[in-house]
Amino acid sequence: MRRIVLFAAAMLVAVAPNLAFAQGREVTGKVIEAGTGQPLVDATVTILGQSLGARTNEKGEYRLKVPAGDATLLARSIGYKRMSIKITSSTGTADFSLEKDVLQLEGVVVTGQA
Repeated sequence: MRRIVLFAAAMLVAVAPNLAFAQGREVTGKVIEAGTGQPLVDATVTILGQSLGARTNEKGEYRLKVPAGDATLLARSIGYKRMSIKITSSTGTADFSLEKDVLQLEGVVVTGQA
């Protein structure tokens, strides 16, 4: 009997996160470059504070399963400034327009001995 209770408890722990997302929704959108309007390929859109995310396709489009309730989506791509958008439970689309970010790298000093 104890084995059955432990098995049931383990199954509940394994399934509980999936039940929360079953009540969620899918948010879709596009990530583009602010200056040109060109789609950003392989940009990342994540839910702030969670490890859930999606990458954009060749058209800059993404699809992301978001849990029920309000959330903040964060879009980022190498060489561009990050952008966040707060969404509500009724939001189905969130588009991002990322601005270029100039990265300054410091000089590299190489020393050696013979």
